[in-house]
Amino acid sequence: MAITPEEVVTLFPGSIEEYEKFKGYQVEIVDTGGKNKGIVWERHGSSDRCLLFQLINDDGVEALVNASRTMYHANSPASFYGLPVRKKR
Repeated sequence: MAITPEEVVTLFPGSIEEYEKFKGYQVEIVDTGGKNKGIVWERHGSSDRCLLFQLINDDGVEALVNASRTMYHANSPASFYGLPVRKKR
């Protein structure tokens, strides 16, 4: 059975500072390589799905912070936008 992003990435609605306090360590934003620094996460896939898997595997992304429901995908039951972060190196 394949692993899905929701099994390894936390959707965190708070700020980076709140996430750091929650986890007990510092994190850093991971560059997505594009002009948009966030990622759209959808339960049933999205154009960012491959990018998210790459960031998880290659860069250690563990969460999308400031996660909020997207308006563009408002008809999707589970569509969020957030900034990808990893434990600070």
